[in-house]
Amino acid sequence: KNFLLLFLMALLPLAGWADAVDLPSNLAVTFSDLTYTGSELTVTIATAKTGNTDVLSKVAIEGKYSDAACTNAATVKNAGTYYVRIKGDGTNYKADSYKVFPLEVAKFAGMITIKAKAVAKVYGDAYPTTGYYEATMPTDAPTADKSGTAPADGIITITPSYADWDVKKAAGDYEFEVTATTPTNYNYVIETKKATLSINKATLTVKAKDVTIGYGETPTYSVTYGSNLVAGDDANFGGELSYTVKNASNKTYEETNGAQGTYTITPGGLTSDNYTFDFQTGTLTVNMRAIAKLTFTMAGDTYNANNQLTNLKKIATVTDADGYTVKASDFTVSIYDAATGGTALTTVTNAGTYYAEIAANTSTNYTGTTAARIPVVLAQKQLNIIT
Repeated sequence: KNFLLLFLMALLPLAGWADAVDLPSNLAVTFSDLTYTGSELTVTIATAKTGNTDVLSKVAIEGKYSDAACTNAATVKNAGTYYVRIKGDGTNYKADSYKVFPLEVAKFAGMITIKAKAVAKVYGDAYPTTGYYEATMPTDAPTADKSGTAPADGIITITPSYADWDVKKAAGDYEFEVTATTPTNYNYVIETKKATLSINKATLTVKAKDVTIGYGETPTYSVTYGSNLVAGDDANFGGELSYTVKNASNKTYEETNGAQGTYTITPGGLTSDNYTFDFQTGTLTVNMRAIAKLTFTMAGDTYNANNQLTNLKKIATVTDADGYTVKASDFTVSIYDAATGGTALTTVTNAGTYYAEIAANTSTNYTGTTAARIPVVLAQKQLNIIT
């Protein structure tokens, strides 16, 4: 009897009555292909083999996870890598025996097209931060993912290649592209297209500064630039800064010999690849100069029995206290026979000391009179007596 019992026990495995065993180490499992659709996906085992032996009916899916350690259960929906834990059927392989296999969900078949759009800016201004692209979803993309012309999920970061260009990049047309940064396991393939960024010349105000001088002084001209001048650019302007200075009669400052009055200062002469210049005028004001700042000497004359008033009125030298050039022709001289008071003489025929009072000509460049009358001598003529 004992012998018969042992014999029957030896036959039990052959009859399929043996206990279930652990999943074999050479178990290989594949899954049906999955592609993102916008909805939860059903995971099915495509093949399960140990070597060449098909064991598809002897295994089952225990769960789906986002990590290989199978600590975080996952809903299979988005593109990316998941981990599926396989267990035995409980008959052939133990139900608590597990092996983990990766599962790939492919991105959506259609691509999101992110097309750069032609944009423009003014030289020196900041680069555009909006309006430089348009994103188009595939026409057959899940409705929930579409929102007009941009991805609805809002998690794509789109950066133009000009983002790190120097603000001093010269005016002109430049090709640029956009870069789309997506999170890991994004559901779509991104296609990008290039466009043109136009950097237009900036309009720069160049305004002549107002200048005020006294007659005889030399004016110094200068300009101020608009606030949109990029630092250092003025050192690289072409041409040469020049000034046209004219009065209301359209005569230049030089043509009037710098006469007292008001002139319009018009700057010009500059060129630039990056700026269009808006030249704006300033005002030169030439004020009359006070005669009190001048020192005169008179030429004088020698008696000749004639009326010598005209000769006594001649100015020999005139010196400006500040060193400016002065013309004797700008002044009128009156001759008196006294240092103060008296009446201006109309004739001078006798030798002696007279006094010159000097005043500016009417409508000339000086104002006022000399502080005191200046002596002027009509010298005696030497008489030679021959005996």
